Amino acid sequence: MKMSSTKAVHFIMLNIFTWILHICIHGGVFACKLTPFRSNANHNGFLWNCSHENLDYIPDIPAQHRRHVVAVDLSHNNFKMIREETFTNLTADIQFLFLNKNGIVSLEANTFRRISAMLLLDVSSCLLETKSIQLGAFNNLTRLETLYINDNSFESYPAVEISKLESLVNLTIDIFPGFHFDDNFLNLKTLGRIHFDPQGLITLTNISFQGLRNSPIHYLDMNFYNQIDNFCKGLPDDVFCSFPFLKGLTVSFGMSCGIKHVLRTLKCLQDKQLDYFHSSDNHELNNNNYVIINEFDVEYLRNICIKELILRNNDILGVEFQLPLGKFQSCLEVVDLSSNQIQFASNQRVWLGLILFTPNIQVIKICCQNARSSVSKAWGRSYSDEYKRRRETNFKRYTPFKVILPKTLNYFDISIANRFSTNLPNIYIHAKNLLFLNISGTTFDISKPYYISSYVYLDFPLLTEMDASHTKTNVDTLSLQNSVSLKSLAATDSDFIRSTDGVRKRILHGLKSLKYVDLSDNSISNLPLDFFASQKDLNMTINLDKNNVGTDTSVPKALSIVDNIHQLYLRHCYDTYMDHKIAYDSLLTLRVSTLYLGTDMLGCYCNSKHGLMTLWKIRRKIADLDEMNCEFLSAKHWNLKVLFTVQNWRSYRLNCIVQEFLFVFSISLLTVTLSCLICAMTIYKFSIISRCTAFDYRGKFQAMHRRVCEFYNERRRRKGHKYDPLDAEEIDTTRQRNDGTAMAIASTESNDQTRDTNDTFHLEEQTRDINDTLHSEETDSDKVSHEPESVQT
Repeated sequence: MKMSSTKAVHFIMLNIFTWILHICIHGGVFACKLTPFRSNANHNGFLWNCSHENLDYIPDIPAQHRRHVVAVDLSHNNFKMIREETFTNLTADIQFLFLNKNGIVSLEANTFRRISAMLLLDVSSCLLETKSIQLGAFNNLTRLETLYINDNSFESYPAVEISKLESLVNLTIDIFPGFHFDDNFLNLKTLGRIHFDPQGLITLTNISFQGLRNSPIHYLDMNFYNQIDNFCKGLPDDVFCSFPFLKGLTVSFGMSCGIKHVLRTLKCLQDKQLDYFHSSDNHELNNNNYVIINEFDVEYLRNICIKELILRNNDILGVEFQLPLGKFQSCLEVVDLSSNQIQFASNQRVWLGLILFTPNIQVIKICCQNARSSVSKAWGRSYSDEYKRRRETNFKRYTPFKVILPKTLNYFDISIANRFSTNLPNIYIHAKNLLFLNISGTTFDISKPYYISSYVYLDFPLLTEMDASHTKTNVDTLSLQNSVSLKSLAATDSDFIRSTDGVRKRILHGLKSLKYVDLSDNSISNLPLDFFASQKDLNMTINLDKNNVGTDTSVPKALSIVDNIHQLYLRHCYDTYMDHKIAYDSLLTLRVSTLYLGTDMLGCYCNSKHGLMTLWKIRRKIADLDEMNCEFLSAKHWNLKVLFTVQNWRSYRLNCIVQEFLFVFSISLLTVTLSCLICAMTIYKFSIISRCTAFDYRGKFQAMHRRVCEFYNERRRRKGHKYDPLDAEEIDTTRQRNDGTAMAIASTESNDQTRDTNDTFHLEEQTRDINDTLHSEETDSDKVSHEPESVQT
């Protein structure tokens, strides 16, 4: 028993090891996965996806899902030989098989017998050659509709095997040097679409596609960019004669062939009706990028009824053919001549006739003309000199020149079309059914006399979308009032908004359906209060980015008239170095749901607290708070979303309160100190000055009093009045004078002690004589004063 159990364990371990080794080598059943699958034709089921698993066999599909698997993806594996046994694990329900990106070198006979109900087979990007597909390889594929057999190594087609796929509708196949579709392909009578994959430089002849003439190919794509040999020399005019059922054609030859060669290949398409003809990116290698379309070039085109014509980037400079273009012009609905070098100055009547007098035209695109001198001299009528002189004499207004666009036109794109100029000051443009207009990046120059005001009236009653960004025009008055259906207006950096006097005040008046308006980058610093009067009751999105509305309140006042602004863009409108002057308070009056301010850096200092308080109140409306960075004195950078959290905002306000208190206290203390010092110095200085002034004035008054007394006494003496006795003050003055005389004498005696005693005695005698003289004068004065009394007696 022990031996048998040991052998059983060894047997089980060996099987497990073998199973693990098998999984490591082949990927195991768990390498593939089931995913939902839905084809373009609405075939539903599961996809058994085994792509990129390094397989050379098909793993078993889980039994419970086998009946529901409709597609198998075996791409990017290691399959080499494909035979009937390869599909043993698949059921007859498989409809889509992907074997692309394998190193397949052989498809044996009856390979797909087990899965004969297939609708799609992809064997592209393998190593197949003509002899790799054995006789009978495609037997039993009676329902196959789509075959991808391109990007292989064919030198000639396996035409016999492919011709057996009589139910084939879509074919993607290589074209290589010397390719030829022979008569074996005539059996493909249901083939409706064919896509060519060029492999090397090819040559197109009138028999290259002869075997496809029975195939109802309706839409053909010949995108052979730079892959036509010998630069289209010998390209036949009847190259498309093998496609009698053609309804749509796309041709792109790059630098191999110019547009003139392409237009000459349309010989066999005359009198046919095409849904579209697209021929873009065709260039003449040695033609200096100038192409003039002449009568010879449009010989076949004028006889083809084409609804959609796209000739983008073909170096077209002008036209030299006559109108009308017959069947072509009557059928044309869409024309796209963008990215050429069209000069509208040349043959302007032809261009205008082609655009304006095409009865079924709906879409016109002449965008992005890059000619070096694409300038239209006039797109209206010219006036004679006599008429101009008459206009200068009577000063009458010009009659508006009317441009009536076709009634069928609903899409008009003349963006980046260089310059249109006219000498007509008053222009009326009407397009009854126009829905979209794009004139961005185009210059409209109106030449007019200095005394005439220019006026352009755009009458587009059904227009819903207009792009006039980066448009230049020197018109004085511009009116959109009749474009009552306009919903979207883009006028970034545009003269549609700016004028010589600032903003065009009534440009939005009458537009009561407007939902979106872009007025960014127009240097708007103020707006009239009634600028948005017609949009008062609308739910709008307004873009005012890159304007100068930061320190002016007229713009918010003009916006406040709108009852409901869905989104308002005011990014890059505020000077970050003038935070304390920004009129954020005016934003509080706006009825806006979402606000975009987008300032890169704000100075979040305490002197900007008032503005930040306003932003705090409307913070829930600001959608880009996290993009508004805050700069502090401490070089700490936060965005407003972080600053406006409860804790950070409280700390910021408290810090500002403390700073303001300390600042006010410091200023007050400094003011009081300076006031006290000034007062003390003033008082001290005034006291000194007053003392000096008082002393000076006292001496002056005393001297003046003495002179007055002397003068008075002198007059009385002369009149014979008795001299009054000296008053006490005069006595004191006399004594002081005598004392001064005595002091002077004493000083003289002390300075000259060498004099003898006689001189001293002589001085004393002189002093006595002086005193006697004074005494005698007093006695005489008394006598004189008493003489009248004696005479009366």
